[in-house]
Amino acid sequence: MQTKNLLIVDDSRMVRKIISVNLKGEKNFKITEASSGLEALDKLMESPVDLIFTDINMPNMDGLEFIKRCKEDAQFKDIPIIVISTEDGVEDRQRAMELGATGFVSKPLDRDSILNIIASTLGTA
Repeated sequence: MQTKNLLIVDDSRMVRKIISVNLKGEKNFKITEASSGLEALDKLMESPVDLIFTDINMPNMDGLEFIKRCKEDAQFKDIPIIVISTEDGVEDRQRAMELGATGFVSKPLDRDSILNIIASTLGTA
């Protein structure tokens, strides 16, 4: 299987670490991390990405603005974006979907939910 490039955008280093650790044994993923939407846009310019996980509440540029910017940019608009959210973020979830988010994974994150959302989004087994 071809390596898939994943971008994890969350101001919590712990959340980024949880996703990375859960995917550590998977040889088909290359992980890039960013702590804000602004940093994530820079990372997108540096190398291609197949899937983005983003939090909503972050400093500098929140996840909603990040999603909006990605979907407005021709070179990033087709990248699937999965929102990492808390259960109580119903309004944020709805707004993210309106802006073009592909789906959601709820915190706390576990290996099965991460792998399932990647498989269903990218069509990998």
